Amino acid sequence: MLALLVPTLLIALLVYLGWKYAMLDCDLTLSLKSRRRGHFKDKVIWITGASSGIGLALTELLSEDEAKLILSSRRESELEEVRKNVTLLDNAKILPLDLTDPKSLANIGERAWSLFGHVDILINNAGISTRILAENAGEDVLQQVMDVDFFGPVRLTKAILPLLLERGKGHIVNVVSLLGKFAMPMRAPYCAAKHGLVGYMDVLRAEVASRGLSVVNLMPGPVITNISKNALTAGGTLQETDAFIATGMQPERCAHLMLNAIANNVYEAWISKQYFLSYAYLSQYLPSIQKLLAIRSVRN
Repeated sequence: MLALLVPTLLIALLVYLGWKYAMLDCDLTLSLKSRRRGHFKDKVIWITGASSGIGLALTELLSEDEAKLILSSRRESELEEVRKNVTLLDNAKILPLDLTDPKSLANIGERAWSLFGHVDILINNAGISTRILAENAGEDVLQQVMDVDFFGPVRLTKAILPLLLERGKGHIVNVVSLLGKFAMPMRAPYCAAKHGLVGYMDVLRAEVASRGLSVVNLMPGPVITNISKNALTAGGTLQETDAFIATGMQPERCAHLMLNAIANNVYEAWISKQYFLSYAYLSQYLPSIQKLLAIRSVRN
């Protein structure tokens, strides 16, 4: 009887663990983390891309936590709408900017700092994607994606960094994407920018950790936003939600997990529904298999 019981229990345990893994929508480390309500109360948090998608979801949750928010994106009217309808008015200020225009970022760190007297957390969330073959991505597409997805976050980080270092504490948070971990066809400029940003921020973390600063790289998979509609193509923008995004995670759930990662100072967090989360694990531990799957996805 015992000889049958032990393997039966092992099989049951494996089935249970498999089911638990299939239900995961973040990496194992993050799945064990939580945060208390009000963790971000009175923290000054600067969010780029705050008018829609993940940025808007972060704004809503942080407003509930009574954080003090600096909201940035290109369109001032949309930011004002978010400030009026989503936030506590006294706890939110707007700071329009255009990441593709370095001149608009002149003194941006000091301007953000002056709104509440300091900044606790910068969340580099703004981004743009592509749906174009690498061979067809012109210089204009490459430049725009690199400006928004790499140079923009780096410029904002460099603008606020001296003030954070002088204060001796703070968080720099980057919404990077799992495509900063591995590559996917039709997104060469996007993957290049995100891989570059991960490398830059990993180095920065090592350099500033002893001086009181934390650097967090958040890596979401597909999230139901307008990112595919606005994705650059050879002839403009895609202007539709592709199946990859349509089956993704709700932005509210993504934002919730992101705030858990920030509150727990997780250096890197993977946030995605299956099967894309499994891609991240394949990329980490069995990279050749993940790359073979990427090749076959184009052939099919």
